[in-house]
This record gives sequence, C-alpha cells and structure tokens, in this order.
Amino acid sequence: GLLTAAWLDAASGSSKVFVRQFNGTAWVDLSAGSASGLGISTNDVLVGEFEIATSGENLAVAYTVENDGEGQIVVREYNGSSWTRISPARGLGDVNYESTSPSLTYHDGQLFVGWTQDMDGLRSGIQVRKFDGTLWSDVFSSVSGEAAELAARPRLASNGGRLHLVWSGGQAEDFLVTGTSVYAAIWNGSTFVEEVAGDASAGGVSLAGSAVSSLVLAVGTTGQPYLAWADTGT
Repeated sequence: GLLTAAWLDAASGSSKVFVRQFNGTAWVDLSAGSASGLGISTNDVLVGEFEIATSGENLAVAYTVENDGEGQIVVREYNGSSWTRISPARGLGDVNYESTSPSLTYHDGQLFVGWTQDMDGLRSGIQVRKFDGTLWSDVFSSVSGEAAELAARPRLASNGGRLHLVWSGGQAEDFLVTGTSVYAAIWNGSTFVEEVAGDASAGGVSLAGSAVSSLVLAVGTTGQPYLAWADTGT
C-alpha cells in the first residue's frame, strides 16, 4: 500500500530502470541498489519504454531492451525482498522482429503483459501473454495475415474483477497510414473478446476518421473502463 515510483536514469550513459518507495517520511530504495548503479535492470542495455504494475503484494516492471538489434520485452518481478527476471532469456515476443510499447497489469493473481509486435517492418499487431507464477502462455494476438495491419499501443488495466485491453489500429496504403481507431476487448477467462459488438472491429470505439496518437486506460472499482486518447485527425 506504499507509493512506489519507477523511472529511467541515464546518468551512467546507458538507461537503467530505478525504483524507489515512499515510506511515509522519505523516498527510499525499494531494494538494495534499486535506485543506483545498474538499478533493477542490471546488465540489460539500451533500456527504453517501461511500465510498472502491482497486485498489492507483488510488483512488476516491463521494459524494452535491444537484443541482437531488435527491441524485446523484459519483465522483472519484486516479491518483497528481491527482483527476479521472469521473462524468457530472449525476452517476450518474436525474437526476429521488434517488440515495443509494453503494458502490464495483475488480474486474479496472474500477471498479464501486452506489447506491440512488429511483423515484417511494415505491419504490426498486439500480443498478450499471462504468467501464472511458473509458466507464460499466449492469451491474445491480433497478429494476422492482413497486408496492411497496423495495431499498436496496447493498454491493460484491471479492477472490480474485470480485465480490459485497448489498443489503436489502422490500415496503410502505399506505406501511408490512412487512419487509426481505438479498439477494446474484455477478458472472458481464456482470451479477450468484444464486450459490445464492434468494439474490436471496423471503427472500434472511436469515431471514423480518427488519427490516434496516444491512448490511456483506467478501470473503476465496478470494472467500468474509461478511455482517453489524443486525436490529430480533426
């Protein structure tokens, strides 16, 4: 129940994830060295985008690192005394392509992580995996054979016993994006599905002709989702 903050620190010349917690009177390292030296990202290099989530008991951080020239998603979890890397050795995602924009949340005692998965440099999709404390399993993918799919910016949030996923998606013609929409889905216990018909298809939950440039998601105590996004299409 204590306020915890994470940030990127590049004082060493290479970005590292630092974490501190407010104990009621001062900000202190969450664990030994969590806000100095290599931080919690240890020897990972070229750390980029990151996000933090808590279950109330455990704390997890997901961030991108460069692995053989491609961005991959690394996840570390704090169990109250130490940090453990719980993602695979090569990170989450396709090791042959770029993985970016991580988002994570706890739901029913399990950790869910979503990210943008590049497919061939021209298309991208959304991937979500969950960690049950031992194994990772795939639970959602928008990666498809669509010639011009451009799905990105996944956001995950859980509250009130309901887990929601949103993302932006669009189409491209001749390498130019023709418009993006906001899509939404809800966890049904095994995958993410539309709560209302059309939430994750066609124009989604945003207006036709939108041009989404950023996206945030919050879920209230009753499980009701709230969305906000920047739209440069008007």
